[in-house]
Amino acid sequence: PNTDQVPSTRTSTSSSLGIRKESSPLFDTKYFGPARVIDEPPGWLFDKNVDIIEYWERTMGRFWIRAQMAHYLWRPSSGLRLAMEERLRPLLTDGPLLGRPFIGLHIRYSDNIRNFENDFGRDPAVTRSLKHYMQIANDIRKTTGITDIYVATDSVYMLQDLLRNFSNEWTIHVQDRVPRTKTQDWVWYRDSRSSSAPAIAADVEMLRRADYVIGAAQSNVYRLIMELNMAYHAGTYLWTTNRHRIVDIEWYEDP
Repeated sequence: PNTDQVPSTRTSTSSSLGIRKESSPLFDTKYFGPARVIDEPPGWLFDKNVDIIEYWERTMGRFWIRAQMAHYLWRPSSGLRLAMEERLRPLLTDGPLLGRPFIGLHIRYSDNIRNFENDFGRDPAVTRSLKHYMQIANDIRKTTGITDIYVATDSVYMLQDLLRNFSNEWTIHVQDRVPRTKTQDWVWYRDSRSSSAPAIAADVEMLRRADYVIGAAQSNVYRLIMELNMAYHAGTYLWTTNRHRIVDIEWYEDP
């Protein structure tokens, strides 16, 4: 089968909010597993000398292992979950992306740009250009027919350019009330850290659910997004499907 095709059946979130209950439409326990997506190592139940983690690492790879760990650990506290749901409701529960496939863009273009060329030898004006992101998005659209984009960015200018130049070709969705900057000043978000966590977490949650994601692997947030996204869609797409697109360097493992 063509694994790039969007599946015809999808799990939709419920329209009944109930956000003060432990099990909520956006954070139901079914999203957190454990859901077995591969078999145990042959003979594992009978031979305790078989290391199940090493077996999975050899057969599935480090990225798969990291994805399962991140998936298990992604459990927002009740307070953060309520704040995230307030932000996600207009997009998912009551909004235009309910049950629709979409591409997620993570465009980190502020204080990390100044170190990128020195650390990785790449020109961010080329690899992080909006044109590069949209070329990849267009390639995905050709094989899937997806026309909705959710964008998470810290750059005011990137968002303005996206809305100005691509709104005729794409349906663009963005989260409101998110701290963004027009500068590349180092740690520009320092004074807003205490209030920005729900916005950042909501962006991660949206991209966790995206059918395809595009971003820069220099960002530790995007590396986490790729891992969470792979595990979230374990029952929807083959894990070998090329759904995680990178504009600059490859995924690498954090310490």
